[in-house]
Amino acid sequence: VGLSGSPAQISLQAKLGRRTPNRSVKRSTSPMKHIPFSPAIVAASSKSFIEVLQILTLQVHTLEECASLHRTQPCLDEESKSLSASLSINSYLGRLIHVPFSLVDVWSLRCYPEGPLPSKGSGANRGSILGLLIALYEHRSDHGNGSRSTSDSGHGDDGHGGARALAADGLKWLLRFVNALVDGAPSVSAAYQSATNGVSVQISSKIGLANASAPWTINPSISEGIKGMLHNLPDLWPKKEDDSMSSSKSDSNGYGGMSSKNREARKAAQQRALERIKKQQAAFAANIAALDKSNGSVAGEKNKG
Repeated sequence: VGLSGSPAQISLQAKLGRRTPNRSVKRSTSPMKHIPFSPAIVAASSKSFIEVLQILTLQVHTLEECASLHRTQPCLDEESKSLSASLSINSYLGRLIHVPFSLVDVWSLRCYPEGPLPSKGSGANRGSILGLLIALYEHRSDHGNGSRSTSDSGHGDDGHGGARALAADGLKWLLRFVNALVDGAPSVSAAYQSATNGVSVQISSKIGLANASAPWTINPSISEGIKGMLHNLPDLWPKKEDDSMSSSKSDSNGYGGMSSKNREARKAAQQRALERIKKQQAAFAANIAALDKSNGSVAGEKNKG
């Protein structure tokens, strides 16, 4: 359940690359065009991070369940109970922006202009899970920005079977979810809905859809840090569009300027991903059912004793 130093973070770090502090000093004064690691390198990467997104999204959807296991599963070992009891929205967000000591002064993860990757946000905590996700969001070619496409992720997908578009949409959902939490979502489910519908919590509050207060407290330094990192990210939330754009999207069945080839590839990738997720959910449910049955048997034996 913990995020720091997890396979997800290690995998994300591999996407962006690392450079030792000694070398970074020599490289930092060089012109950008001579630097081997740059936004162009990230954008051109053929590596898929959709598996990493699946892990991170699964953590989101099981956060509340995992945080209550120490109460609902009395047969858990003490270490698991302690881990479950320590989980909260605040600890989850804290782990997302935690930067391991070994990545604190890595050149490729420094804030621009000392580092190679500019950001519309603060660019802080680049070596954290959230920082790496933001870097991928801003600099991968499968990210749809308004200057290149009217859709969420309608370009940069040729030759990738729709997987890049699927990963881009999943990444955008995850960043929206985190954004909704620090903006004051009254519940985890409200943050889900905000991310899915593309309606920020602040807008929902203005129109009276989310007036309740959250049952948790987020450390102000964590909250402000995340808000700064996500601030001004391009196309994270939908913008108002003129009638001609709306008509164009309508004519394309919600896929904007995507070609028919990309639309079909995207649909096929989504279908494959959904089928894989359903299989994983079925296996997970079977494991939980077996655990409940085992716990019931143990409890029954104790009662007999």
